[in-house]
Amino acid sequence: MEKKNDNNLIKRLAFLPLVLLCLTAITLVFNRTAGAIVGIILALYLLLGYAFKAKHIYCFWQSTFRGGKMTPDKIEWEKIGKGYTVGFPVGLLLISVIILVFSLVKF
Repeated sequence: MEKKNDNNLIKRLAFLPLVLLCLTAITLVFNRTAGAIVGIILALYLLLGYAFKAKHIYCFWQSTFRGGKMTPDKIEWEKIGKGYTVGFPVGLLLISVIILVFSLVKF
Protein backbone atom coordinates (compact mmCIF):
# COMPACT_ATOMS: atom_id res chain seq x y z
CA MET A 1 0.00 0.00 0.00
CA GLU A 2 2.81 2.46 0.75
CA LYS A 3 4.08 2.20 -2.78
CA LYS A 4 0.71 3.35 -4.16
CA ASN A 5 0.69 6.37 -1.82
CA ASP A 6 4.24 7.25 -2.82
CA ASN A 7 3.24 7.01 -6.47
CA ASN A 8 0.31 9.39 -5.89
CA LEU A 9 2.60 11.81 -4.10
CA ILE A 10 5.00 11.77 -7.03
CA LYS A 11 2.10 12.45 -9.42
CA ARG A 12 0.90 15.33 -7.27
CA LEU A 13 4.33 16.89 -7.08
CA ALA A 14 5.19 16.32 -10.74
CA PHE A 15 1.95 17.44 -12.37
CA LEU A 16 2.31 21.22 -12.08
CA PRO A 17 6.00 21.32 -13.09
CA LEU A 18 5.20 19.03 -16.03
CA VAL A 19 2.46 21.38 -17.26
CA LEU A 20 4.77 24.37 -16.80
CA LEU A 21 7.54 22.53 -18.66
CA CYS A 22 5.18 21.90 -21.59
CA LEU A 23 4.16 25.56 -21.61
CA THR A 24 7.85 26.53 -21.54
CA ALA A 25 8.52 24.25 -24.51
CA ILE A 26 5.67 25.88 -26.45
CA THR A 27 7.08 29.26 -25.49
CA LEU A 28 10.57 28.34 -26.71
CA VAL A 29 9.38 26.79 -29.96
CA PHE A 30 6.91 29.54 -30.83
CA ASN A 31 6.84 32.55 -28.50
CA ARG A 32 5.66 33.65 -25.05
CA THR A 33 2.26 34.69 -26.34
CA ALA A 34 1.56 31.21 -27.72
CA GLY A 35 2.58 29.55 -24.45
CA ALA A 36 0.40 31.91 -22.45
CA ILE A 37 -2.60 31.34 -24.71
CA VAL A 38 -2.26 27.56 -24.42
CA GLY A 39 -2.06 27.92 -20.62
CA ILE A 40 -5.19 30.09 -20.56
CA ILE A 41 -7.08 27.63 -22.76
CA LEU A 42 -6.07 24.67 -20.57
CA ALA A 43 -7.04 26.51 -17.38
CA LEU A 44 -10.43 27.54 -18.77
CA TYR A 45 -11.02 24.01 -20.06
CA LEU A 46 -10.38 22.53 -16.60
CA LEU A 47 -12.45 25.19 -14.81
CA LEU A 48 -15.42 24.84 -17.16
CA GLY A 49 -15.20 21.06 -16.96
CA TYR A 50 -15.42 21.28 -13.19
CA ALA A 51 -18.20 23.90 -13.29
CA PHE A 52 -20.34 21.74 -15.56
CA LYS A 53 -19.28 18.51 -13.80
CA ALA A 54 -17.91 16.91 -16.96
CA LYS A 55 -17.17 13.22 -16.51
CA HIS A 56 -13.88 13.31 -18.42
CA ILE A 57 -12.56 16.07 -16.15
CA TYR A 58 -13.55 14.05 -13.09
CA CYS A 59 -11.75 11.00 -14.51
CA PHE A 60 -8.69 13.14 -15.19
CA TRP A 61 -8.48 14.39 -11.60
CA GLN A 62 -9.32 11.00 -10.10
CA SER A 63 -6.70 9.22 -12.16
CA THR A 64 -4.04 11.85 -11.58
CA PHE A 65 -4.42 12.48 -7.89
CA ARG A 66 -6.36 9.67 -6.30
CA GLY A 67 -5.06 6.73 -8.30
CA GLY A 68 -8.59 5.67 -9.19
CA LYS A 69 -9.67 3.98 -12.36
CA MET A 70 -10.50 6.05 -15.42
CA THR A 71 -13.99 4.57 -15.72
CA PRO A 72 -15.56 5.03 -12.29
CA ASP A 73 -18.89 3.43 -11.41
CA LYS A 74 -20.16 6.70 -9.96
CA ILE A 75 -19.01 10.30 -9.92
CA GLU A 76 -18.12 11.66 -6.47
CA TRP A 77 -16.85 15.22 -6.92
CA GLU A 78 -16.75 15.81 -3.17
CA LYS A 79 -13.94 13.25 -2.82
CA ILE A 80 -11.59 15.36 -4.92
CA GLY A 81 -10.33 18.47 -3.16
CA LYS A 82 -11.14 21.90 -4.53
CA GLY A 83 -7.45 22.74 -4.24
CA TYR A 84 -6.93 20.47 -7.23
CA THR A 85 -10.11 21.04 -9.21
CA VAL A 86 -10.20 24.82 -8.75
CA GLY A 87 -6.85 25.85 -7.28
CA PHE A 88 -4.63 24.40 -9.98
CA PRO A 89 -6.57 25.88 -12.93
CA VAL A 90 -6.82 29.29 -11.22
CA GLY A 91 -3.06 29.26 -10.53
CA LEU A 92 -2.35 28.24 -14.11
CA LEU A 93 -4.68 30.95 -15.37
CA LEU A 94 -2.94 33.62 -13.27
CA ILE A 95 0.53 32.53 -14.40
CA SER A 96 -0.58 32.44 -18.04
CA VAL A 97 -2.22 35.87 -17.89
CA ILE A 98 0.91 37.35 -16.30
CA ILE A 99 3.06 35.81 -19.04
CA LEU A 100 0.65 37.09 -21.69
CA VAL A 101 0.71 40.63 -20.29
CA PHE A 102 4.52 40.66 -20.15
CA SER A 103 4.76 39.27 -23.68
CA LEU A 104 2.46 41.97 -25.07
CA VAL A 105 3.87 44.93 -23.14
CA LYS A 106 7.16 46.27 -24.43
CA PHE A 107 9.39 47.86 -21.81
